[in-house]
Amino acid sequence: MKVTLNLTLQERFLCLGLLNSVKGADMVEWGFINEAQSILESSDAVQKEFGMKKAENGAWTWNKKGMEDRPYEIPTEAAEVLKRDLQQKDQQKQIPKDLVTLARKILA
Repeated sequence: MKVTLNLTLQERFLCLGLLNSVKGADMVEWGFINEAQSILESSDAVQKEFGMKKAENGAWTWNKKGMEDRPYEIPTEAAEVLKRDLQQKDQQKQIPKDLVTLARKILA
């Protein structure tokens, strides 16, 4: 099954970062994580649509479309991994400011 996450471009990349940093998953979960990563990762088409540019300092910028929520369907199991990771960070009071909005969406 799949779950729909409505994410801005920044939240999309934050989700991808969280999935890339998963440390504890079983073989089945890794399959779902890999599927979600392929859905969320950037492509030339995404970079063109959002006018993405990399600044000299390494930060990415994008146009106003990147601020709009877009639906992304990822496997339910991958969403559960994100939820578990964010719940742990929340319990340990380790959610950085840039993850607060994303955490609210996923943990709601």
